[in-house]
Amino acid sequence: STWPWAWPLLVAGQVVRVERLEDLPAEASEEQQRWRDFRLRSLLVVPTLREGRIQAAFGFESLRKENAWTDDDIGLLGTVAEVFGQAYARHRAEERMQALLRRARQQQAALGALAVNETIAAGILEPAFRAITKAAAEALEVSQAGIWLLSEDGWTLRCAASYSAADGRYTAGQ
Repeated sequence: STWPWAWPLLVAGQVVRVERLEDLPAEASEEQQRWRDFRLRSLLVVPTLREGRIQAAFGFESLRKENAWTDDDIGLLGTVAEVFGQAYARHRAEERMQALLRRARQQQAALGALAVNETIAAGILEPAFRAITKAAAEALEVSQAGIWLLSEDGWTLRCAASYSAADGRYTAGQ
């Protein structure tokens, strides 16, 4: 962390209240120098936690004068941080849901295409393997997909087909 003193406090859900840089403890010397370089006079950072983990932090800095942050200031800014935190969590959940829906649609389309693939239905292995490995790599968004077959003696696997999504290359029978 670029804030070795303040970061553990924020992660623990504590507010970082700095009314005067000179009043920081010795273990905050790195932050003190960094904040001085930014010409900060006072600083208040309010963390937002979700499920016990830091999600965001609101920083309020005073550049012109030292500021004595009151408990009312902290309470108000804490409320603002909490409201934002809830909106941000909802936004991230919606993004995750949209990504899952996109992926489910891709997988459904790939399975549908495989279900009506004539070479697969006819049991023509090489083109079937090509179609299956390519569809799997694309639908699962992986860099490579392969089909491994058990040997006749039942002791070893051999790569019957492999598709590399990075270069679109298909190899068979390795």
